[in-house]
Order: sequence, then structure tokens, then C-alpha cells
Amino acid sequence: METLPRRRKKKRSHATITMMDVIKSNGMRVVEGTKLNLVAKGIDSIGPVVAAIAQTTTCLYLSQNNIASLDGLTQFTRLKVLSLGGNLLSRFDEFDFLAPQLPSLRTLLLTGNPLCDAPNYRFRIISALSMVHTLDGTDVTPKEREIAPFLVAQDASLRHVVYDNHMEISRLEWIVLLIPMHKEFYHIVFNAHGSSLRYADDS
Repeated sequence: METLPRRRKKKRSHATITMMDVIKSNGMRVVEGTKLNLVAKGIDSIGPVVAAIAQTTTCLYLSQNNIASLDGLTQFTRLKVLSLGGNLLSRFDEFDFLAPQLPSLRTLLLTGNPLCDAPNYRFRIISALSMVHTLDGTDVTPKEREIAPFLVAQDASLRHVVYDNHMEISRLEWIVLLIPMHKEFYHIVFNAHGSSLRYADDS
């Protein structure tokens, strides 16, 4: 699992705000037919939504909130358009389970999330969500769809090598730290042993 640093947003003292909290407080003002407009409502978590709304929503606008997880998104089974720009999403693995759950999703906006800064971000999303036709306002080309799996595999392999190298460096650094400790230990032991021998000879 790869997690990127989250962009800091203004700290708040209130409890976690869910989509349903906003829907209850705003009523039909956020519902436009099959569209659900919850832009910049201070939402922290998607959470459970009543089935009458979740199962009929085809366009979901959640940009400019504080959402860091996609938990709960799969309840919107008829979703065609999803806008999540300007949130706190940082994990690519959360997109892996969306394809079979949201088969009708065609348009996705993620601009402004921490994961967008990762290498090969666009190809990684295209590879995970092959049903999406438009990503961040730009159509997915056949060429992008073709090379995405190869770039993602290459990227994963590189990240694995980097991780292994990091672990090896950490191990070597630990060994370097242990060397002077061992030297000091041997010095104390041998000095103590030598002192004991000298004391025995004097006796």
C-alpha cells in the first residue's frame, strides 16, 4: 500500500461530517434529479446514504471537501459522473475495488488530491478504472489505455526496488551504529578481565 502525504486543510473542532449530515441539513437544495451537488460542504466522510438517494444518483459532485477515503462510494451503483477534486485522497489501492462496483462510471475528476502528485498518476487510475472515458477533463486515449498496465507494472517494480534498497540502507546504518557499541562492550569486558588477572597475580 502506498500512501502519499496529505495536504493540510484548516483544522476544525467539530465532529466528522458525513454526506448524510449535509443532505439532512440542506434538504432538496443539494438534490437535482439524479444529480447530488455537495461541493465545498466540509464533508469528511462519505458514510451511509439512504438507498432512495444512493441508488438513483448518476452524478455526484464532492469537490472541495475533506474526504480522505472512498469508503461508502460503492453504494452509488449507477454513478456515471464523479467529481472528487480538491480533497485529501492519497491512496491508489482504494480505486482498485471500484471497477466492478461502479460499472457505469465514465467521467472522473480527481485534480487537487495528494495522489495526483505521484509519478504516473494518470496511468495508474486508467489501469485501475478501465471503464472511465474522461479523467480530469481529458479524454482517455486508446494509446493511454494500451500502455497503462505496462507503466503501472514498471512503476510498481521500481517502487519495490526502492523499498528494498531503503530497507538495506537502514540495516547497514543500524550495523554502523552497533559497531562502536560492540567495541565499547569488548573494551569494558577485556579491561575487567585484565584487571582480574593482575589482581590474581599480585595475590
